[in-house]
Amino acid sequence: MLSSVGGLIADKLGNYKGTITTGLIVMMTGYILLAIPIMSTSDNFVVLLTYTCVALFLIAFGNGLFKGNLQAFFLL
Repeated sequence: MLSSVGGLIADKLGNYKGTITTGLIVMMTGYILLAIPIMSTSDNFVVLLTYTCVALFLIAFGNGLFKGNLQAFFLL
């Protein structure tokens, strides 16, 4: 689903290479957020769950920007 969104964004912008680069940066940001060690307690459980979901969404969205446009870029 997010690959379709990434393809639509690249088609609107007309910049496949820039969209691929942006996707890699967004994915990298998500992986960096997941790599930060944080102690989980009962007080910050909801915050950490939200933090983890945001990091996973960044990885999925960056993957959609990257993979959805990689094939189109090489066909050009």
